[in-house]
Amino acid sequence: MKKITKMMIMLFCLSAGLLFLGSVTAEAAETVSKGSYTYFAKDGTLYKMHNTKGTITKITSFKRSDTVDVFAVKGDWLYLTLDDYYSKHGSDKSWPYVCRIKTNGKSFKAMGQGVGSFVYGNYIYYIRWKFDKTKDEYPEYPGLYRMKLDGTEKKKLCSPGEYYYWAKLYNKRIYFCASTDNSTKCGVYSVNLSGKDLKKEATGYYTTMPYFYQNAIYLTVYNTKGDCIYKKDLKTGKVSYFMKGMLYTGYNGEIYYSVRKGENQELRRYNIKKKSWKKVCSRTSFSDVIGGKKWMIIEYFRPGIGNNIGVDRITLTGKSRKTIKTYFRS
Repeated sequence: MKKITKMMIMLFCLSAGLLFLGSVTAEAAETVSKGSYTYFAKDGTLYKMHNTKGTITKITSFKRSDTVDVFAVKGDWLYLTLDDYYSKHGSDKSWPYVCRIKTNGKSFKAMGQGVGSFVYGNYIYYIRWKFDKTKDEYPEYPGLYRMKLDGTEKKKLCSPGEYYYWAKLYNKRIYFCASTDNSTKCGVYSVNLSGKDLKKEATGYYTTMPYFYQNAIYLTVYNTKGDCIYKKDLKTGKVSYFMKGMLYTGYNGEIYYSVRKGENQELRRYNIKKKSWKKVCSRTSFSDVIGGKKWMIIEYFRPGIGNNIGVDRITLTGKSRKTIKTYFRS
């Protein structure tokens, strides 16, 4: 088994070329919101942000990990992936668990090994990992699984690859990225919610998490031009160059992406219907962007030596900046 590091899995792989096959559709789920709040986690701390006021409230902290990703909210529960890499071997190994916790920060429960993707109906869909924390070995990746919301009735859906990177849902089909040799080559597949009717939708190279809007898929492709965003029309199957840049996320018909400007990266919002973009802000480099109706959360590399990270809350126009926290990523 070849080496997979924490950063390779918990931060999605940077993109390279991608060749499309057939039809691909999916639904973006980059922003986890319910009612008045958006939920997110940074550096092992779980927060909620008021969607209109922009106020940030700390919910709880996780002592076992600084890598936590919130992927769904349903009822009074948040569903998240927690990487328990502190347990034995240090940051060179990843031990991710699919977990749930009340929106008030209570009743935490780890329910299975793997990386959570989305919640649909009474099931959690996730990328299964298999590891033994008592052994200095890298994990195995059995495939795409589902389980009940309480962690019971785990079921394998499919396993066309050896490594898995993301999974999303649209029109009762699951779309996911997998590779067979731990190189830059991978494929995009789709299956129904029972794991049947497997189709290979695309082949090529690692991609960042895509964005899907009005029967089109947008994703970053790295080629001789550098980072570029391509669009595939899901009705006609036509693939076309869309714009230069690195796509981070999308929200409500807008693409959040960055372009290199001198020594910094410039974060922009592109309105798909209006076919126009606006600058949000500039930083040395961005590592995560969470969109919203009025506010957004950006994670970025600060000037300095090493992985000096900053997390800010700002408006969609880049104003009213509030630094939530700064830290050094291990």
